Amino acid sequence: MKIKAVLLFICLWTSSMLTSCGSSQEGLTNEETASAEVSTSTTALLTSPIVTQASSNPDDYQLASWTADEADEIITKMEEEVLGFWDAELEPWERFPPYAVVWYAAGDALTQFPDDPRQETWRWKMAYYMALAGEGYEATEIYTDLIMDALNQEGIRPQDLPGWFQSGELFPHYITPLFALEIEPITVPGSGAGYLLNIGELTDIDTPGSSCVLLVENDGLYTTHIVHSGFPGNGFWIGLRNPGSCYAKDVTDDGIDEIIVDQWSGGHVGTRYVHIFDITSIPPKSMPFSPAQEDYLAVWNSSIRGYPQLDGKTQIQISKGFASCTESVLINFQWNGAWFEVSHGEIEFWETPYQDEYTTFTCAGNIQQFASELNHQDAFWIYDGAYTAYLQNEMNSIEMLDEFRVLMGLTSAYQGDYEMTRSIFRAIKDAPTTVGSIWIEPSQEFLQAFQSPTDLYQACSLLEACVPYYAGYVADKECVDIRLCDDQKVVEALISNVYSTYPLEQIPGSLRLAGVDIRAEGRYDFDGDAKDELWFSVLPPGKTTYQFWIVAEYDQGLKPLMALEELPSEITETALIEGTPFDVFEDIDFTYMQTFELVRHPLTGEPFVAVREVMEPTPMMQDLELFLSLRKSLFTGSDPEPIYEQLLAIENKFSHCPFEKEDEEGRTRSIYNCAAFDYTLAFTAELADKEKEAVERYFNVLYKYPYSPFALLAEGKLVRY
Repeated sequence: MKIKAVLLFICLWTSSMLTSCGSSQEGLTNEETASAEVSTSTTALLTSPIVTQASSNPDDYQLASWTADEADEIITKMEEEVLGFWDAELEPWERFPPYAVVWYAAGDALTQFPDDPRQETWRWKMAYYMALAGEGYEATEIYTDLIMDALNQEGIRPQDLPGWFQSGELFPHYITPLFALEIEPITVPGSGAGYLLNIGELTDIDTPGSSCVLLVENDGLYTTHIVHSGFPGNGFWIGLRNPGSCYAKDVTDDGIDEIIVDQWSGGHVGTRYVHIFDITSIPPKSMPFSPAQEDYLAVWNSSIRGYPQLDGKTQIQISKGFASCTESVLINFQWNGAWFEVSHGEIEFWETPYQDEYTTFTCAGNIQQFASELNHQDAFWIYDGAYTAYLQNEMNSIEMLDEFRVLMGLTSAYQGDYEMTRSIFRAIKDAPTTVGSIWIEPSQEFLQAFQSPTDLYQACSLLEACVPYYAGYVADKECVDIRLCDDQKVVEALISNVYSTYPLEQIPGSLRLAGVDIRAEGRYDFDGDAKDELWFSVLPPGKTTYQFWIVAEYDQGLKPLMALEELPSEITETALIEGTPFDVFEDIDFTYMQTFELVRHPLTGEPFVAVREVMEPTPMMQDLELFLSLRKSLFTGSDPEPIYEQLLAIENKFSHCPFEKEDEEGRTRSIYNCAAFDYTLAFTAELADKEKEAVERYFNVLYKYPYSPFALLAEGKLVRY
């Protein structure tokens, strides 16, 4: 059994993020729209209401009786509305074409005319526009159903799938790109044959993304398994890029390929997402990164450089840029049997990097931050490389380069190489980079205080200075306070290097003697191995928030682990054991909390703390999940009457759209398109033969959301008596 301690957290989605999830636009009143004489041309979609009906009384209307031909014409009309967004007088950030109305129209046709010869074409269109509208996983499910039907019922061969595949757009265009299917054989243990399928826009970087599917054959029967849906959740916005691909590569050195998913999300800059899947069992299983068992790796402004060998082990090497800096970061990840861990990190420096002083200061900060996240050996050589490279810059002031030397000295101390520590600080004191360096005096004070390893915590407090070279860039002051010592690393070093053979009960007292402000302590079995670990809380120098630490034993000694930092109040044993949150904030969509768990390395037994963000869906999110599930059932042929009743139950909880909420500034935000919800309710009533309710609800869409493309779709559902 694993014991989880639930503590703090914070993390709210911003209002701007919520807006992108599909806020409905404020509509005109019934009286205003009823008297409006307006065009339904595409370019008027967001500047004029859609309404062309003359009456404001729903009793004047009945449901239109469509034929299959008319349903097909409606699909085409909605596709033309999508294409019209390219010519609409809109700002680039407003260009979210109404993809959803097309797949709704296609779903309508499929539901009401399932035996029409065009039903397969409508399925292709439904999948295509779903993918563009942000319903990527459901779109991929439709694609997989089409593929299995073709292989198992129509006799299509796997190698013929690329030519058989149909893209769903009316005309290929920048906002309706051509989708394709690419296939690659892959050996799947225990299966007759295996193939990787990439489905989507695969030839451009300005793409709405793609999905990855594993196709497996056994005894002549084909099955599909969705590996990854890379279509953006908020829909295809022409200002963003979502290129992705999946391919086979053995990154665990077991002779069996894994599936690598490489997904970009952003614009010219963005985030690289890397997912790895194990295919030794079916369906494919996600292989985690870090002790926290994260399902994927996310690195800003990065790419996969390659798969080099290090000490005979395959590495996943990620290259990352530092914005305007000339350096490139390389990070290696290696499989340890349970997760991909960082095995090595380095920075590629230009031989003579040329940058102005401001950029140098910025890049130096990036370098320090990156190095602080690596093991001490890698960090030391990064600081050394940075000092050597930047020393050659022709800068007005290079005094700040002594920071790299100070950090080299501290890193040596963290490793337990105290002679190297003293040597580096003596060099800073006796041969500073510039005459009168601001770091001469702190280095001298550090040397005087650091007489034994147990002095490290207090000596570190002396490595502070108010430096003038950041003043013009960080704050409007004559100097800026800088503290280079990392108190967390000092506590780790004391326990790992100095107190490694001490009994656990002696650790807190020893740390107090070394100057660490320990506020509470206790014992608890965090990993359920019937052996208690030590825990304690620390108030770091100059802070008002607390750190929570665990010290665990393993074959090589003691491992100190800072589980959580910046807690607003002291940890107590009751709060720890019972898992009581200190603070929880609810927002429109999620409640975020933070948990930690003590996990062990599968080979060495080395302990790690896995910190995870936990998202608890709010009632609004639960309603949205239920709605999407009901909608899917509706379009796959389930009985509409109970679905209608459940949708009504969601609607009746609120006096307005169930997915809207006012923010603190009084602005209406939504996590889903409210017009789409109301239209779904009307369509469900129609399928349930509740004509009066259907008419009223289509009429409601028409007048409540006159600027929404769903109003145009609803208009086609009504005809006057």
